[in-house]
Amino acid sequence: MPKNVIINFALNLARGKTSLNIYAKFLLLIPAMSFVISCRDSSESKMIRIISGLNQKDYNSRNPFCPEAKVAQCDSLLKLPGRENDFYLLNTKAKLLLETGDENTGCCHLRKDGEGDR
Repeated sequence: MPKNVIINFALNLARGKTSLNIYAKFLLLIPAMSFVISCRDSSESKMIRIISGLNQKDYNSRNPFCPEAKVAQCDSLLKLPGRENDFYLLNTKAKLLLETGDENTGCCHLRKDGEGDR
């Protein structure tokens, strides 16, 4: 609504329906245009929206460059009944934790796997 009021006022100024002289018209037009331009989305906010959309799209266990999603999948599979001590899943989870940079937790999982076989 404020944009329409400003635009209508600017159009009335341009048509000469007001009693202001030409210099006053331009002086009023400059702040009005700067207000309209400032209401647009900035390029930074557009880029943030694009990147967050791509991150949501790429967070997939089939993506080879997203080990965090694979760790979440392993966690959900390990919560299934009868799969709590599945060696393959525990070993895969430990390797994925090492890929994500969580070396302490990954090594703890590997130690637990090795102790169970002895």
